[in-house]
Amino acid sequence: MDNNSKIGNKAEKLLFLKKEGFNIPDLFVLPKHLSEKEVLKNCDENQIYAVRSSCISEDSKSKSFAGYFYSEIGVSYKNIYKAYQKVISSFKNEEGVVIIQEFIPSDKSGVIFTNDGSSNMVINSNFGVCKTVVEGWECDELLVSKKGIILNKEYPKIKESLIWKDKKLIKNKENQFSLNSKEINQLIEKSQEIESIMNCPQDIEWCFYKEKLYILQSRPITALINDPKNWVYYDSANIAESYSGQISPLTISFATHIYEEVYRQLVHHSGVSQEKLKSYKDVFNNMVNSFNGRLFYNMNNWYKMMSFIPGYNRNKKNLEVMITSNVKEEVIRDIKPSLFLKITYPFIIIWKFLRAKSNNAKFQEYVTQFIKDSRKKNFKNLSYNDCKIAFQEVHDKLIKKWYITVENDFLVMTYFGILKKKYSEEHVNKIISFESKTTTQLNALIQLSKKIIKDQKILDLIYEENNEKLNTYLSNNDSLKSLLEEYFSVYGGRFANELKLESPDVEENIVDFLKVLKNYSTLEIKNLEKEKEESFAIKKFKKYAAQREEFRLLRSNAFSIVRKIFNRIGQIYLEENKIKNQEDIYFLKINEIFQNKLDYKATIDERKKEYKQFTKQEIPDFFGVIDGEQPKSLNGKESMEQELGGRGCTKGLIQGKIKVFKDYHLPEKIDFEIAVAKNTDPGWTPLLGLCKGLIIENGGILSHAAIVSRELGIPTIIGVKNATKVLKSGQTLKINGSNGNIEIVKNI
Repeated sequence: MDNNSKIGNKAEKLLFLKKEGFNIPDLFVLPKHLSEKEVLKNCDENQIYAVRSSCISEDSKSKSFAGYFYSEIGVSYKNIYKAYQKVISSFKNEEGVVIIQEFIPSDKSGVIFTNDGSSNMVINSNFGVCKTVVEGWECDELLVSKKGIILNKEYPKIKESLIWKDKKLIKNKENQFSLNSKEINQLIEKSQEIESIMNCPQDIEWCFYKEKLYILQSRPITALINDPKNWVYYDSANIAESYSGQISPLTISFATHIYEEVYRQLVHHSGVSQEKLKSYKDVFNNMVNSFNGRLFYNMNNWYKMMSFIPGYNRNKKNLEVMITSNVKEEVIRDIKPSLFLKITYPFIIIWKFLRAKSNNAKFQEYVTQFIKDSRKKNFKNLSYNDCKIAFQEVHDKLIKKWYITVENDFLVMTYFGILKKKYSEEHVNKIISFESKTTTQLNALIQLSKKIIKDQKILDLIYEENNEKLNTYLSNNDSLKSLLEEYFSVYGGRFANELKLESPDVEENIVDFLKVLKNYSTLEIKNLEKEKEESFAIKKFKKYAAQREEFRLLRSNAFSIVRKIFNRIGQIYLEENKIKNQEDIYFLKINEIFQNKLDYKATIDERKKEYKQFTKQEIPDFFGVIDGEQPKSLNGKESMEQELGGRGCTKGLIQGKIKVFKDYHLPEKIDFEIAVAKNTDPGWTPLLGLCKGLIIENGGILSHAAIVSRELGIPTIIGVKNATKVLKSGQTLKINGSNGNIEIVKNI
C-alpha cells in the first residue's frame, strides 16, 4: 500500500492519513480490467459511494492534475461498475487504480490551502457537497493566518449549493456564510497537522457532516498561489472572433488539428527541420485548448513556437499585436534556433518577401479552384468512405498548404509595425483603411436585394418561412437561381459563426438569407476616399491586409466543405442507428468519427451533460493555470461600475438607439442605429452593413469589426469592457469613434 507506483498518490495518501488517525471515509482501491462481479465484491447494496481516480501521475509534488480524471459522487450500488469504467477510461494511457469510498452527504464542505505563498491559509467553502467548490462555482473565501486570525472574508450575497437529498443532488440557494468560528479553528488545526506530517504545503478537500470533520483528499500544492512562474497562460484574444462562445467537440478537434498542422508547416518552411519539430510535438498539438467548451490560445506554446526562429522578442511583440493578446508574459522556454538558422534566416526572409506576391496569387487561384470543384460534388450522395477520402483531400490539399496565409499575416504585421513607429495611433487608424471583400459582398447583397423585392411571390414565401416551397420556386426561376449561385459560389461560406462546424449552412436556410436581403435594397455603400500620396509602407500594408481578408473568405468556404462532409457522415450514422439525431455528430471528435469503434450514443449523451454544466460556469477571457489547478483570472475582479469607454477605432460621431447582440442574429426590424457586441467575425458583415455605429468589447485595430467599420466609414469604438452586460437595448447613446467616448443620452 505504500508503493505509489501501484496505487497512485491520492489513494496512498488517503490510506496513510487514515492510518495516522485522521477521519477519512472508508475506502478500498481496485485495479484496471476487473469484471462487474469483481468490482462489486466488497460493495454494500445499501451504501452510497464516491468513485474516484488515483492515477500514478496525479497529486504528485510537481503536478496535481486536479479535474483531469473522472470522478463521481453519490453513486448507488447498481451504478458503481459504470462509474468504475468511466474512471478507467479517463486514464487514457496513464496507469492508476480506482478508489471506491464511502460517500459523505456533507452539510458543509470545501478546500483549504495551507500556504498561499505568503505563509497564510486560504479556505474556500460552501454548504452541501464539495463539487460546487472544486468546479469553481461562487463560494465563500477566507484568508487566515496560521494562528487563526481572519485577514480577509468574502462571500456572495446569494450562492448556489448542492445538497444530497432523497438519494440525489439538489440545487439550493444560500444567503449566509457557510462556516462558524469553531469549524474554522478545527480546519486550521487539522490542516496544519496534515501539512506537518506530509512535510510540504497541502491542498486539502474536506467536509463537515453532523458536526464531524472528514478529510476527503490531501495533495501537495504544486505551485504557490501567489507564484505565477509555473503558470500556463490562456487567452481568447482574437480567437473569440472566429470561435465565439461554446463550440462543439467536433469543431474543437478540427480547430486543434488545423493549428497544429498549419503552424508546424510554417515553422518548417522557415528553416526548422522536421526532425527537430518532432521532438516538440506537444507544442504544436496544444496551440489551442478548450475550457468549458470555449477555445483559448495556449500562450506558452505560442511563445515556444516563436522560439524556433531568430528574433524572438520582435516576433513575440508582433504576435501579441496580431492576435490582440491580453497576455504579455515571459514563460520558461527550452527552444532555441540553431546557429545555422541564425545565419541563413535573413536570406530566407528576403526570399519570402520577394516571392510573396507570386505565392499568394498561386495559392489563391489553387484554393479557389479546389472550392469550385468541391461545390460540384453532391455531398448528400457520398458514402462513408467517400467522406473519409474527401476529408483527407481537404487535409492534404488545403490544410498542409495554409501556412502561406500566415506568412502573409507576417507581412501585414511587419508593415503595420513600421507604421506604428512612424505615426500616432490616431493617424494610423486614419491611413490604414482599405477596400476588401466586405465592400464587394455588400454590393452583391444590394444587387440581389433589388431583384428580390420586385418579385412578390418570393416576398410571400419569405413571409411564410417555408424553405421547401422557396427552394422549389427558385429552382424554376433561372434568372434568380443563377444570381444566387453566383453569390454563394463566392460568399456561400460566409455567415455568422462560419468556423463552427455546427453552424447551419446559409444555403440550407434560404428563408433567413432572403430576409436579410430585404433590408439592403435602399442601402448605398460609400467609396473610400483614396489618399493622394501613400508611402511605400502604407501601400504594402494595404496590399497584404486586403490579401488577408481574401484568404479569410477562402477559409470560410473551405470550412463550408468540411461542414458538408461531416453533415453527410451524421446522416449516414443516423441511418445506421449509431446516433439519435444527425446533429449529434457535432458531439464527437474527428478521430472518434473515423475510428468508427465507439459506443457513439453513450459518448454523445455524456458530452451533452457536460455541456449543460459548462453553461453554468463562467471562464475569464484570459487566465493562468498552475499545473493541473483551476483557472485563475489575470485581471482581478472586473468592476461593473467602470466608466464606459474604449479605444477610438473609426472616426465620426453618431447618436442613436442601441441593440445589444449577445450572439449573432438578424432582427425582424432594424429599429436601432448602433450595434453592441462582444466580438464579431466576418459572417457578421450583412448585419454590420446595416449599422450606423458599433461598440465592441474585444479586438484590436486589425480585428474584423475594426477593418469593416473603417472600410464602410462607421464610427466604431473597440475594447469597451462589459459593454454587453452594462448597456441595454433601447438606450440612446452618443459615441465618438475618434476618442472612444460614450455618452448615455437616454435610458430606457
